Amino acid sequence: ALQPVVDGVFRSTDFPPFFYPDVNSPYLTGFTLGMNLTLITLSFNEIVKVSSFVPSTITILSAIEGYTLTGGTRTTSVNSQTLTFTLNAVDIDALKQRPNVAKSSADTNINFGSGMIMDIRSNAISPITTLLSNLSITYVRDAISPVLSGFDFDMTNNLITFSFSEAVNVTSADYTQITFQSNANSALAAESYTLKAGVFVSRSTDWRVFTFSLTLSDRRSLKLKFRIVERVQTLNMWITSGMIRDVSGNVVVPISQSAAMRVGTFNQDGTPPDR
Repeated sequence: ALQPVVDGVFRSTDFPPFFYPDVNSPYLTGFTLGMNLTLITLSFNEIVKVSSFVPSTITILSAIEGYTLTGGTRTTSVNSQTLTFTLNAVDIDALKQRPNVAKSSADTNINFGSGMIMDIRSNAISPITTLLSNLSITYVRDAISPVLSGFDFDMTNNLITFSFSEAVNVTSADYTQITFQSNANSALAAESYTLKAGVFVSRSTDWRVFTFSLTLSDRRSLKLKFRIVERVQTLNMWITSGMIRDVSGNVVVPISQSAAMRVGTFNQDGTPPDR
């Protein structure tokens, strides 16, 4: 029971404390886009419930264009004020293909809806729907060189197809940096031939694969190198770092002439001799 004091006024300790529930939305204070490791780190003003994170609500944008993520893999497992997730391959390639977004801190910003994440009291985050200048934004440039993972040669249709580890800029291709030889080790190769040119034909939608054709001069010269184009085992190729660059400007990892790459699929020449 309440115990009045002498002057008839109740003491404050006689009343139970009043509880004010947390109804304030969390908000984003900054983010880091690491194109090198394809990671995004989000920073919040309070602890968030990481299990409520929905990466497909996020759009990476500049004043010119934007791209909405299709997903991502969360690497942060404990509720925290920061959350890190990795971009999936589709989104990595899509961002790299866009010339006006995610190329520097100046053209990197973020939008998202209230469904992106909640705090630990299930309050939805305050959405961002415009370009904000008060966010702390860190951009880490892609500095990883692309790797040629394989090549196929169709001599009947005069086509060579290259496959890379990431999106490449086909306009940077220098076909004169490609050499074929009859053995993986140039010291043991009886014949070799360096291309004089090449003609771009097509590329895949993810920009990781592209096809080019030989000029008539190169085609005729290569046909005369019987020991190179005899069979799969004798068709080997090496490239210099100047052969192509990725969309961030990184040069391709060279393939040594002492450890040349063997062709994957080889369709031998089935056309009549050139006249």
